[in-house]
Amino acid sequence: MLLSLATDSQAARLLLPSAHNLLFYKFKTDARQVSIVALTDHTQTKGEIANRLQPFKTFLSTNCILGERMTGEKRTALITGSGRNIGRAIALALAKDGFNIVVNGSQDRDACYKVAGEAQRFGAEVLVAMGDVGVPENAKQIADDAIDKFGGVDVLVNNAAIRPSGGFLDMSIEEWNRVIDVDFSSAVWLARACLPNMVARNWGRIINFGGMNAMQGYASRPHVTVAKHAAWGLTKTLAREFGPNGITANIISPGPIAGERDDPAMAAHIESQKSKIPLGRLGKPEEIAATISLLVSAGGAFINGQLIQVNGGADT
Repeated sequence: MLLSLATDSQAARLLLPSAHNLLFYKFKTDARQVSIVALTDHTQTKGEIANRLQPFKTFLSTNCILGERMTGEKRTALITGSGRNIGRAIALALAKDGFNIVVNGSQDRDACYKVAGEAQRFGAEVLVAMGDVGVPENAKQIADDAIDKFGGVDVLVNNAAIRPSGGFLDMSIEEWNRVIDVDFSSAVWLARACLPNMVARNWGRIINFGGMNAMQGYASRPHVTVAKHAAWGLTKTLAREFGPNGITANIISPGPIAGERDDPAMAAHIESQKSKIPLGRLGKPEEIAATISLLVSAGGAFINGQLIQVNGGADT
């Protein structure tokens, strides 16, 4: 029995044009529809052939290109705050996984375009959508630009955040609201913009971010703590409401992660956290990205409504 693979029967006949005894077994994976094409002899029944093909079906179900829909059209991932560090690592990981990528940043255009170039080297089609997600009109425009170019957003990663320090009694209402808008409300605005297309396609992934210190409670960043707990509540709500539509929502809570820091004090604080981590080192942005690759894959399809700690075993 000779096997070949194709996305449809017509393509299969191009692969095996002279064969008269072709049997086509179509099945759907999380990523696309695939035909297993069998060139058979007359001694095998269809049932016998189907049994022999089962291992191939199992393999393809878990190994087909992650970033493709059933039609073979690529899926699209929007990652906010993806000009560096964790966001950049996520963008590149999903580009490798076969997704179209929407890179976002609010200030450093050059950094975002550099990430876009890196993602394109993995074969991704990339849109750079600059804008401050903490402003509702900007957040909507970013989503609209992605939808206009790619037809929809299939994976939304709400990574953008700010973490200014300040005492609870000392900060102004404006300072409080600014953090809530960037760290929490942006996830609401973007989810509302992206969900209609996810619902229409009966598939979507929404990934929010907490943070080990924020989930424990920052003494000097109460607004960040409140925003991240609100994001956790949003995640649980979305998971329950949209799970029946094939959409999962999860939140990742990273521990101390190595990366570029504008604030030397914050960089020193992150470095000091190594002593609290049983693995004895800081996490890598790529390790957070790998977690997201799992969540958007067929292997992560049953993970929904969860807070996922990626912190090297630190106490939480």
